[in-house]
Amino acid sequence: VDCFDATAGGWSAVEDMGCARCYCAAAMVGAGELVVAGGSDSIWRGGTTLETVERWSPQVGWSTAEYTLQQRRCGHCLVHDPRSGRLVAIGGFDAEAMRYHASAEQLGSAVGLPSMSTSRTGFAAGYGVDGAIYAAGGSVNGEVMLSSCERLDPRTGRWEALPGLSERHGYCTGGCAVDGSFWVGCGMDPFEGASGTCVERLDLRMLRWTVVPGWAPSEHMIHSPAFAIYGTVVRNGQANE
Repeated sequence: VDCFDATAGGWSAVEDMGCARCYCAAAMVGAGELVVAGGSDSIWRGGTTLETVERWSPQVGWSTAEYTLQQRRCGHCLVHDPRSGRLVAIGGFDAEAMRYHASAEQLGSAVGLPSMSTSRTGFAAGYGVDGAIYAAGGSVNGEVMLSSCERLDPRTGRWEALPGLSERHGYCTGGCAVDGSFWVGCGMDPFEGASGTCVERLDLRMLRWTVVPGWAPSEHMIHSPAFAIYGTVVRNGQANE
């Protein structure tokens, strides 16, 4: 595990997690605390999909959370609402059951949440400043890549369809920024090459997508040329790095 210090402008190593996890999901909560959920012990479909959750803080290091995911997930998203403290896991894939998830669950809670309109793995998601959860792109089954977008509106308690991306963005990433926008970055279609060749930004008030100028990658990106953290967009994860 590596940690980026924005003040120092550099990366430093953090102690390893309790178990190896690929295709896991992570979210920052509180003052420098990291939560990592799910994942798989293998990059292949025959691996073991995990439901365990670990937490890291500068004071304690890694510890096992007192709760687990209700469903085993890898390739999912974990989103955090800083106002309520809620952590929600969405979508993903269970390699053992060969099931692609559309479901959502609140970590550490028995409260039920509605499922998305379609299963998604390798997608982008985030909590918007309006309190809604946004999800876009990804793949429905590991082969068909998506350009669709939807949100879980807290006022209605239902997922609703939003305008779609201009391109399919499979195996992408992204997040919501404090300026009221949702970013989705590039991605890859493993069967057809690049599925998203740009970075797109959704204005949460106008519900209008725009392609971000100057972000067309020179190489296909597998995990994210862009994601939003506290209003700052960071380029990350070139496949050839």
